[in-house]
Amino acid sequence: MLVLAVLHVSSSLAQQPRINEDELVAHLQASLVNGRLVWLDVNGQKLFGILNDDVTGTMAGGAILLHDINTHPDWPQVIAPLRTTLPQRSWATLSIHIPGLINQASSTPSPQLLQTTPAIISSGINYLKEKSIENIVLIGYGTGAALATAFLANTPNSGVTAFIGISMIVNKDWDPMLFIPTHLERITLPILDIYGERDLDAVTTTAGTRLTAAKKSGSNASQQQRLESPRRSGFTRSPFADEPGFIAFRQIVIPGADHDFSGVNDALAQRIIGWLRRHASGVGISTNPKPSTKP
Repeated sequence: MLVLAVLHVSSSLAQQPRINEDELVAHLQASLVNGRLVWLDVNGQKLFGILNDDVTGTMAGGAILLHDINTHPDWPQVIAPLRTTLPQRSWATLSIHIPGLINQASSTPSPQLLQTTPAIISSGINYLKEKSIENIVLIGYGTGAALATAFLANTPNSGVTAFIGISMIVNKDWDPMLFIPTHLERITLPILDIYGERDLDAVTTTAGTRLTAAKKSGSNASQQQRLESPRRSGFTRSPFADEPGFIAFRQIVIPGADHDFSGVNDALAQRIIGWLRRHASGVGISTNPKPSTKP
């Protein structure tokens, strides 16, 4: 079956077997044992995601996962391990399908994604909020991280409380609106920039560029906000205000990891869980929950 075949193709390849979306949905409906398929209403169109509920009973919040180009919401590297591990550590997950990221002829994303993805992400946020999950973090992988930064930079009141970018690609040949450093300069949320030691060159050689951009975000946030040292990466309160006054940014390199984090997905998950505990812990259940119409 085609779906089974593509599950084990490296996401770093430019050319891959085509993914038939109907077959993918049918396969997930028949075989998904960890999590369940849910449907999001995106401007009248139904798009699927995979929901994993918190299993601890002490939910910290919800994490929305955006997959890389030419992959899908149950990709066996990075995405599936995170969507199934985080619920064991108090984080519900919603892994969203982005149609424009599959069946691409190259690793260069289409600029059209900038028009379609914001509504998809917003739909995911609304879905979790209707389930009374208020503390929401956005996790993007590869191209999914680029789309996430574009969304956050242009949606300051998105409802997202923190952002994790996995293997953030900085490629000047991409559409300027997908240029991650430009967006990092405008995002005033806690940010984790995590990547592999043997990741793509467009990830490893541009770490300094991303750090510089994040520093600009910290200095531009307000007169009472500043970027704390990336080593300490604290998210504390400003001595001059009652509002959070430090933009937390941290870069973590996973030793030996490539772009797929082959063999080290557990290490990736553990570093993310540790960062979430420090920078995004909060109340995930509304004090006045409203009845949910979502399955």
